[in-house]
Amino acid sequence: MKPFRCLLPAAVEFGPGKVEAVSGMTAGRSVLLLSDPGVAKSGIAASVADLCGRSAASVRTYADIPPEPTEDQITEIAAALGGKHVDVIVAVGGGSVIDAAKLLSVMLEGGPTLADMFEGSLPARKSAELVALPNDDELAMLAEQSKPVWQVSPENPVNKLIRELVLRTTE
Repeated sequence: MKPFRCLLPAAVEFGPGKVEAVSGMTAGRSVLLLSDPGVAKSGIAASVADLCGRSAASVRTYADIPPEPTEDQITEIAAALGGKHVDVIVAVGGGSVIDAAKLLSVMLEGGPTLADMFEGSLPARKSAELVALPNDDELAMLAEQSKPVWQVSPENPVNKLIRELVLRTTE
């Protein structure tokens, strides 16, 4: 497949070498890097943190996003990460990490709680920009490993909220 760039409510870039572009996307900014324990253990999260660290003002890593996080887990993660300014969230991993990052991009820095969003109080914009680096062969090459695959449960209420949130929020 040839490299491409697609502009929706957000820019989507695809192609060889795009992982390296994260350094430019985070230049001079406060970064929160999210991943799961498997991605962290593989060394991929550390490699991406190093790429961000080349130009970011600061990089903080949270590598404990669980598979299929529950409402309580997302709320606990938001509480643990709150209190510090974040310009951009870099999500490194599979669907659970990227979905958690979508929620956290509106919840941090005084945004609505997960309970508020379930009640229909969806924000008009995000408090932090989101850069998602899904598991793929390029990321796997950073750790010289193959990628894990996660199955998403459509019945998970957090996943339903994420779909609603993505459709309503704009940059």
